[in-house]
Amino acid sequence: FTEVQQLPSTSRPITLQCIASGVGGHLISTAIWQGVTLRSLLEKHGGPAANASYVAFYSVDGCTVSLPLNEVLMADALLAWRMNGVDIPARHGYPMRVLIPGRYGEENAKWLTRVELTDHFVGGLYSDQGWYNGPLHTVSRIDHPADPTPLGRTIEIGGIAFAGNRGIQKVEVST
Repeated sequence: FTEVQQLPSTSRPITLQCIASGVGGHLISTAIWQGVTLRSLLEKHGGPAANASYVAFYSVDGCTVSLPLNEVLMADALLAWRMNGVDIPARHGYPMRVLIPGRYGEENAKWLTRVELTDHFVGGLYSDQGWYNGPLHTVSRIDHPADPTPLGRTIEIGGIAFAGNRGIQKVEVST
């Protein structure tokens, strides 16, 4: 952990969404995370072996998350130890959490203990139960107005639209 913290770090906003959030759900939030990119860590150790096609993240609670290495590197995964300027709180993964933009929160392993590159998929708690294992789906939600508004007058509409690291180009509203 101390060696990883000595590598050049970066800070950036990353939004996490829970896979159980559902339509119009509120289990989504953004924080400023600080850590080292997985790419930097791998470069420090000579890069991945030629046969490495998956990365497995292991957590202190026994949870394992395995994803295609090229997708994780393309998303610019971060091994973070700070959240909003302070050490990551225990419930969010102290002392280190992996953050993979564009993946549901469950695939951003908390309480990280080990990172392993493999030539195969490694099963884990969620994947072994058949949970969805792919990029998060685009979501949108209207938050304002929350109550029905009488017709016949101009109203302001506000909310969120989120598509992970794919971004949102525009939002269209139809009445």
